[in-house]
Amino acid sequence: MESFKLCSIVCLLASPAGYAATYDFESDAVGSVPKDTKTTVGKVHVVKHKDIGLCVRLDGSRTVAVDLTKIPKLKDYSVSWRQVYDKPSRSGVLLRSKLQMGAKHKGIGEGYLVQVNPVTNDVRIYTMYPSVYKMIKSAKLSASGVGAVSYYQASIVKDTITLKYSSDGKSYKKVLEVKDDTYKDAGLTQLTEGWGRSVGHVYYDDISFEVIKGGQVTQETGGGKKQEVKPVVMSKHQLKFDEIFKRRVVAKDATALALLAKQKKAGSKLTISNTGMAELIEQWQVAEAMKDVK
Repeated sequence: MESFKLCSIVCLLASPAGYAATYDFESDAVGSVPKDTKTTVGKVHVVKHKDIGLCVRLDGSRTVAVDLTKIPKLKDYSVSWRQVYDKPSRSGVLLRSKLQMGAKHKGIGEGYLVQVNPVTNDVRIYTMYPSVYKMIKSAKLSASGVGAVSYYQASIVKDTITLKYSSDGKSYKKVLEVKDDTYKDAGLTQLTEGWGRSVGHVYYDDISFEVIKGGQVTQETGGGKKQEVKPVVMSKHQLKFDEIFKRRVVAKDATALALLAKQKKAGSKLTISNTGMAELIEQWQVAEAMKDVK
């Protein structure tokens, strides 16, 4: 059996505490453009990697950027992901991003770029202006090399941007932190790669986000106005349950249909807490994983 197909279970254990697996690509078809993404330059598609299972790879000419549209506009939040590469290539996330048509690299937003750069074995944070980008801090990082899975967490709280690294997805070490107040408003999140170097050699999985306490979600209300809305972040188990529950209903699973009937009768959302689903979700995950490897 191919153990990497058990990713749907492993990712829950490997994800940082408090995170929800926002993008795990388990329901995306190989070769397809992953759901809830918008490519602004280059291409992105789902592939299967021998070490991390279903994941995404970015392809293009030296620079690629993808909006992670499932993550709302946020001000204080963190993004985590795991990746593996077969050739050194710059990669990272853009926080508090807003797209500028006159950007130095077409399709790249204006905001804070947290970049992992295995080319020179260091990590960097940039401010991305419309026509130029400026490195505001860098640090050396002896990260895992070619073929090894690495885990990263990039966060921004008020004027502080932080990057953490882990080789196992459990124990994280702060490797870079800097204060800067250039971008104060909430923004989008982009997955980026290249920046003048070759692309298509990094594989990304389990891209997650968390609203940090006190952080705000910004919602456009039309006419250029904005309003702050209270963030709702479900636990990783609830998100996974919702995902599997929907698939089980479509497949006409008897237990799932019975729970759906109960939900409709109660007139409320089906949750782990109000149905005692903690054990059942684990059973469903194991069942689906075993079905995949048969």
